[in-house]
Amino acid sequence: SESPKNHVDSKTLCEVIVDNSEIRVPIKEELSHFVRCLREQKNPTTITPVEVLAALEVALALVRSCQEDREDNLVQP
Repeated sequence: SESPKNHVDSKTLCEVIVDNSEIRVPIKEELSHFVRCLREQKNPTTITPVEVLAALEVALALVRSCQEDREDNLVQP
């Protein structure tokens, strides 16, 4: 059966987002970082507005790609 137009299977999604990289679960990474900071009595790092904007641009490009049924490579070397 055909996939819905806005559906991207996990293999395609991985190929679009990462290029031979380990896929991480964001909330797990954030919690691990927070616990390390507590243990080491360090302030957690913060995300800069520039990093937020970059992440948003990638997410929006992925949404557009899915809506237009394209498989763009969103990761630049």
